[in-house]
Amino acid sequence: DTSKMLQVGLKSLKPGEIFEYPGGSITFEGYIQWVNLNFVADSGKKFALLGGIVAILGLLASLFTRRRRIWIRVESQVEVAGLAKNDAPGLDVEMEQFIRMLKGEK
Repeated sequence: DTSKMLQVGLKSLKPGEIFEYPGGSITFEGYIQWVNLNFVADSGKKFALLGGIVAILGLLASLFTRRRRIWIRVESQVEVAGLAKNDAPGLDVEMEQFIRMLKGEK
Protein backbone atom coordinates (compact mmCIF):
# COMPACT_ATOMS: atom_id res chain seq x y z
CA ASP A 1 0.00 0.00 0.00
CA THR A 2 1.62 3.25 -1.14
CA SER A 3 -1.10 5.64 0.10
CA LYS A 4 0.98 6.75 3.12
CA MET A 5 4.17 7.28 1.13
CA LEU A 6 5.40 10.76 0.17
CA GLN A 7 7.02 11.31 -3.22
CA VAL A 8 10.09 13.50 -2.78
CA GLY A 9 11.13 13.71 -6.41
CA LEU A 10 11.20 12.06 -9.76
CA LYS A 11 14.48 12.36 -11.62
CA SER A 12 16.58 10.05 -13.77
CA LEU A 13 20.14 9.90 -12.54
CA LYS A 14 23.28 9.07 -14.48
CA PRO A 15 26.29 7.50 -12.77
CA GLY A 16 27.96 10.06 -10.52
CA GLU A 17 24.93 12.40 -10.24
CA ILE A 18 23.42 13.42 -6.92
CA PHE A 19 19.74 13.97 -6.15
CA GLU A 20 19.10 16.26 -3.22
CA TYR A 21 15.80 16.43 -1.36
CA PRO A 22 14.75 18.09 1.92
CA GLY A 23 15.64 15.00 3.99
CA GLY A 24 19.08 14.36 2.48
CA SER A 25 20.61 13.27 -0.80
CA ILE A 26 21.03 10.19 -2.94
CA THR A 27 24.14 9.54 -5.03
CA PHE A 28 23.99 7.16 -7.97
CA GLU A 29 27.46 5.70 -7.91
CA GLY A 30 27.10 3.42 -10.90
CA TYR A 31 26.24 -0.12 -11.85
CA ILE A 32 28.01 -3.34 -12.69
CA GLN A 33 26.97 -5.30 -15.77
CA TRP A 34 26.41 -8.99 -15.18
CA VAL A 35 24.61 -11.88 -16.75
CA ASN A 36 23.10 -15.00 -15.27
CA LEU A 37 23.13 -18.00 -17.61
CA ASN A 38 21.43 -21.28 -16.84
CA PHE A 39 22.17 -24.34 -18.98
CA VAL A 40 19.88 -27.28 -18.39
CA ALA A 41 20.00 -30.75 -19.89
CA ASP A 42 16.49 -32.14 -19.50
CA SER A 43 16.52 -35.73 -20.72
CA GLY A 44 12.79 -36.19 -20.01
CA LYS A 45 11.71 -33.87 -22.83
CA LYS A 46 12.31 -36.56 -25.45
CA PHE A 47 10.14 -39.06 -23.60
CA ALA A 48 7.38 -36.47 -23.10
CA LEU A 49 7.44 -35.63 -26.82
CA LEU A 50 7.35 -39.31 -27.77
CA GLY A 51 4.44 -39.91 -25.39
CA GLY A 52 2.51 -36.98 -26.87
CA ILE A 53 3.07 -38.22 -30.42
CA VAL A 54 1.94 -41.75 -29.49
CA ALA A 55 -1.17 -40.33 -27.79
CA ILE A 56 -2.10 -38.28 -30.87
CA LEU A 57 -1.53 -41.28 -33.17
CA GLY A 58 -3.74 -43.40 -30.91
CA LEU A 59 -6.46 -40.77 -31.01
CA LEU A 60 -6.28 -40.58 -34.81
CA ALA A 61 -6.43 -44.38 -35.06
CA SER A 62 -9.52 -44.47 -32.85
CA LEU A 63 -11.22 -41.80 -34.96
CA PHE A 64 -10.61 -43.44 -38.34
CA THR A 65 -11.05 -47.15 -37.58
CA ARG A 66 -14.38 -48.94 -37.74
CA ARG A 67 -15.45 -50.11 -34.31
CA ARG A 68 -17.20 -53.46 -34.42
CA ARG A 69 -18.31 -55.96 -31.79
CA ILE A 70 -18.95 -59.61 -32.55
CA TRP A 71 -20.53 -62.14 -30.19
CA ILE A 72 -20.40 -65.89 -30.72
CA ARG A 73 -22.48 -68.25 -28.57
CA VAL A 74 -21.95 -71.98 -28.92
CA GLU A 75 -24.62 -74.25 -27.42
CA SER A 76 -26.65 -76.79 -29.40
CA GLN A 77 -26.14 -74.44 -32.32
CA VAL A 78 -23.76 -71.57 -33.09
CA GLU A 79 -25.15 -68.06 -32.88
CA VAL A 80 -23.25 -65.05 -34.25
CA ALA A 81 -24.20 -61.41 -33.70
CA GLY A 82 -22.50 -58.14 -34.57
CA LEU A 83 -22.81 -54.48 -33.65
CA ALA A 84 -21.32 -51.46 -35.39
CA LYS A 85 -20.40 -48.73 -32.89
CA ASN A 86 -20.70 -46.10 -35.61
CA ASP A 87 -22.82 -45.79 -38.73
CA ALA A 88 -20.10 -46.99 -41.10
CA PRO A 89 -21.60 -49.33 -43.72
CA GLY A 90 -20.38 -52.84 -44.40
CA LEU A 91 -21.09 -54.72 -41.17
CA ASP A 92 -23.50 -57.11 -42.88
CA VAL A 93 -20.93 -58.01 -45.56
CA GLU A 94 -18.21 -58.53 -42.96
CA MET A 95 -20.51 -60.70 -40.84
CA GLU A 96 -21.37 -62.89 -43.86
CA GLN A 97 -17.65 -63.30 -44.64
CA PHE A 98 -16.94 -64.17 -41.00
CA ILE A 99 -19.73 -66.78 -40.88
CA ARG A 100 -18.50 -68.33 -44.15
CA MET A 101 -15.00 -68.48 -42.66
CA LEU A 102 -16.37 -70.22 -39.54
CA LYS A 103 -18.20 -72.77 -41.71
CA GLY A 104 -15.03 -73.39 -43.72
CA GLU A 105 -16.47 -72.00 -46.96
CA LYS A 106 -14.69 -69.63 -49.29
